[in-house]
Amino acid sequence: MRYIRTSALIGLGVVMFLASSIHAADLEVGPGKSYSRIEDAYSAAATGSVILVYPQAGGAPYDQVALYMTKRYITIRGVAGAGSRVLLSGQGYNYTGAGSVPRAMFQFNPGSDDSAVENFEIKECRNDSYNGAGFRINQANNIAIRNCHVHHNDMGFMSNGSVSGNTATNQLIENCLVHDNGNVADPGYNHNFYLGGSDVTVRGCNVYSSTTGHNIKSRAHITIVEGCYIHDSNNREFDLVDDTENTAVTGSHAMIRGCVVVKDPACPGNKNVIHFGQDGSSDHNGTLHVLDSIILTPFISPVVDLSSLRARVLFRNSVVVDPTKSTSGQALVSATRNGASTTNSAGSNMWISSGFSTPGDGVFSSVTTGSAGQAPTFLNASAGDYRPGESFAGIVDQAVAVPDNELPASLRGHGLLEFTPDPGSTTRRTLDAQDLGAYDWNPDALDADSDELPDSWEGVFLGNTNLNAEADPDSDGLTNMQEYIAGTHPGNPDSRLLLSINTTGGLVNVSFSASAASGTGYTWKTRYFTLREIEEMGTSPETWDPVAGMSDIVAAGQAVDYSPSGPEQSLFFHLATRLE
Repeated sequence: MRYIRTSALIGLGVVMFLASSIHAADLEVGPGKSYSRIEDAYSAAATGSVILVYPQAGGAPYDQVALYMTKRYITIRGVAGAGSRVLLSGQGYNYTGAGSVPRAMFQFNPGSDDSAVENFEIKECRNDSYNGAGFRINQANNIAIRNCHVHHNDMGFMSNGSVSGNTATNQLIENCLVHDNGNVADPGYNHNFYLGGSDVTVRGCNVYSSTTGHNIKSRAHITIVEGCYIHDSNNREFDLVDDTENTAVTGSHAMIRGCVVVKDPACPGNKNVIHFGQDGSSDHNGTLHVLDSIILTPFISPVVDLSSLRARVLFRNSVVVDPTKSTSGQALVSATRNGASTTNSAGSNMWISSGFSTPGDGVFSSVTTGSAGQAPTFLNASAGDYRPGESFAGIVDQAVAVPDNELPASLRGHGLLEFTPDPGSTTRRTLDAQDLGAYDWNPDALDADSDELPDSWEGVFLGNTNLNAEADPDSDGLTNMQEYIAGTHPGNPDSRLLLSINTTGGLVNVSFSASAASGTGYTWKTRYFTLREIEEMGTSPETWDPVAGMSDIVAAGQAVDYSPSGPEQSLFFHLATRLE
């Protein structure tokens, strides 16, 4: 994210206000804080406490962290710089799960409902049974895990509970980076995710490279994966299978929506993308909904393998691509075990590569099959950017929105998301009608020279895409990137972002025009303005206090005015703008 700013000096008055609020004291962990161990702070915590964990000196990890959690309404939050997480390591600890020894670094037990953990990097959680995990939700409800980086453990995430016991309900794992979890000593039985319980949502996560098992294995009654990037597993990307207490119950559904799912062409294990059914003796009585997603696989193995009598699959608004553009005999759906049948498969509004076929006894409509040697392009697939690289016929404007009332009640209320890097997700953005797949085509996203300036903007304002983003062709002191962010013309030195200061009748007025991010190069962009002030120069303007009510103003072409009042005093002003 880049900023552009302008400043002005004027003598005027200001009124200072002091405000305070009263709340329970947070518990702080870290160098110079009240606690040196997270466990000690947790022991002292009361219902509703927030435990703030600061980085160790030099970024060293907190070692052998092990929390057996039984208290309700506890939040444990890492406090690190932007883009950073507090590092925790389980190396050398045996997460046995025996007695009060947790099977995970953070184990949520009955009684720990309505708790959350945020902003940590977690690694090296192992045990002698090869299932030591970063997180385990053990029959607790309403647990949220956000913005964590979980890697190189026996398991990344585990959970368990039951529909009949109403346990492990409303599990949320959001905006997490999860990879390289597993153990070669027990291949195939440990995964990035191994989930169970009543219902779980995985949202805005980047999940990849399970060591030997699957990226996401679930025995939960309801499994929802939305706005995620799931890729390069050593086995299946999804293994959604049976549990006697949870999946044999009517309505054991799963939903994969707004996701990018990519098979590693060098995958050494099972090359099937999604398994929905059973790997034990129980049925899976529900429907897998694959909605608004893109799936890439070069293999003949089926995209979806149904393996139980009452397992069903429904595709809508999805794209299935063979990245090699040459494989033949590829199956969209197979059903060869445990009484499963491809008559339980259906789909509509799809695009599939030429090598794929839909089941003859399934119910499919409005499916476009690409020509031999044809496949859509992406902005930067090698870097994981699967946004469309072109306006592709048969995909653009071909989706039919899926309203909530056409989904089972247990899958409603989620909306349509798209994955964003960091990782995270945002509400799906569309131009005109919705496209098939996980993203809509955006002509302003093209950036052939990778300088973060849209090719479309460069073409209109610079005449070509060869000029550097840091160049200043009109010699006005602003780079091309700064001109793009500010909405000024890079070829006109008189086109500037202005902060005006006027005095009328003894009153001072500070004003600026909040020009909207619109026109060529600004599709789905929003410009924000922040006005800051300070009495004396000497510090970076980004550290000055924002004027009350003048932070992150959404630009819509409006005039913005500010009139300070109070005893006469000198003030400096600083105007910043950013694009998102």
